[in-house]
Amino acid sequence: KKSESISGVLGASKVLRSRYGRIYVHFETPVKLSDYLKRKGLGAFPTAENAFRIETERLAFHLMHRIQEATVISPSALVGFIALSHERPALSKARLRRLIGFIIKLGQQRGARFSDSIKAALSRSEERISLSDAPESALDPFEARGDALKDLTDEALSLLKRLIDKVEKLGQVMYTVPDSQRIELDYYRNGILGLMAPE
Repeated sequence: KKSESISGVLGASKVLRSRYGRIYVHFETPVKLSDYLKRKGLGAFPTAENAFRIETERLAFHLMHRIQEATVISPSALVGFIALSHERPALSKARLRRLIGFIIKLGQQRGARFSDSIKAALSRSEERISLSDAPESALDPFEARGDALKDLTDEALSLLKRLIDKVEKLGQVMYTVPDSQRIELDYYRNGILGLMAPE
């Protein structure tokens, strides 16, 4: 570690004024190992190698399930997930928005937790979204949700601009993920993977 200096502190002010997005932290009820073992009908963790491995895996799956239930889906997670999961190498903004709308609708059906910014944007477009959900509606329910999140999608694309390339093809803006950035973009995608686990 370099020793700190006055010039270093003054130089850090640029970093402090920059915008890097939002972070969401939720704390759930802790899992007490003795209670967990009691629910499984065990007095203590098994000592036999095979039984220990099986119970450790069960506990790990239980904890991962609890973590996924507490995870908040953010605009950056939506963009990262779709950019990495899209069937073609390039993705138009219209397609991105529609797929975001699809994931939002799926998340709503499954009781997913959304960031406050997503909830507020959906709330502002509640009337149009309700109309699009009506069976006889000519509005596309995915597009209605994707359009509601238009500004948040643009903000997420701006925050992820070093991971997602913006290119112009035949007069249309397209987004691609360079192979060298895929692993880093995985961080954003992982917040949604639990939602997609049944598929």
